[in-house]
Amino acid sequence: MVDFNQIVRDKLAEVMALPIKPPNNLSTEGPCMVCMSAEELQEVKDGKPFPAWKFLPWIMEFLGVPLMIKPPEVKTEEETNVEDMSDDQKKAYEKEQKKKAEEEKKRQKAQAEAEAAKADRQKRRQDLLDKDPNVDLAAEGLEETEEEIKIDDLPIDQLTVAKDESGNIPKIGKIVMYGFPQTELHIAKCKEYGIIFDKIIYLNDMSEEEPGKAIRERMNGVGDFVFDWEEESAKAQKVLGNIKEFIGEDNVVEVDCNGTNKDVFIKLQTKIDPFFMQADNEEIKFDWSALPMAEDEANPDA
Repeated sequence: MVDFNQIVRDKLAEVMALPIKPPNNLSTEGPCMVCMSAEELQEVKDGKPFPAWKFLPWIMEFLGVPLMIKPPEVKTEEETNVEDMSDDQKKAYEKEQKKKAEEEKKRQKAQAEAEAAKADRQKRRQDLLDKDPNVDLAAEGLEETEEEIKIDDLPIDQLTVAKDESGNIPKIGKIVMYGFPQTELHIAKCKEYGIIFDKIIYLNDMSEEEPGKAIRERMNGVGDFVFDWEEESAKAQKVLGNIKEFIGEDNVVEVDCNGTNKDVFIKLQTKIDPFFMQADNEEIKFDWSALPMAEDEANPDA
């Protein structure tokens, strides 16, 4: 069972409780964790809107799915037709191209020198440690610098599902997720992370006498807000309409949530699998003790 909203709340509480947030990264070279960048965290603290789908890496971590850092995008420059340029335009273009080439050459040289210097320091440091594990690296001027152990604090959406040996994203199944997805974009993003839903289940109070009565009673006293059935039902219908339009009505299952946990479970199983419990043998019974329940659900018929 994957409670999207609860996982996000728990993870966010964990991150906010840290005295210093480590970089959002998967590096093994220093302290980091799967979280979000400092800028993104500040946006959340400031109450700014934050796309729910960006928390999908947290869901993957909860499920134990290996993650990786997205490879940098390769930008392809459009071909420039020099033949159509005037003489002045050609000169300006060639000058600009020469400048770019020189800058790239300098950048590559500086990067190579920095990497060589870092490798040299690491080698000299290791040589000293091999001779004497208790050597004072600071006295030798070979202590690790912040530059050497700097780990990038990545945006949350730079973490994605690690591909398998064939270069494919593994398909994630055998889960029930609730609270998400709610829009066409959410569904598309789930697919990017390997989550493809067989069915979308919509629990609704389908009582003919007084629709919404059962849900009102269940929501009475939950939280510090007044539950408005009409408003919440309208929101749910809007979300449902978007999902039906995107994945088709046949993949949306509406289930009446009236009754006990047992009643709703049987309705749900029957909707998903028409052959569920289609037997006349009264001795066939479901073992409800095997069904994990919250403490307040332990005695659904009480």
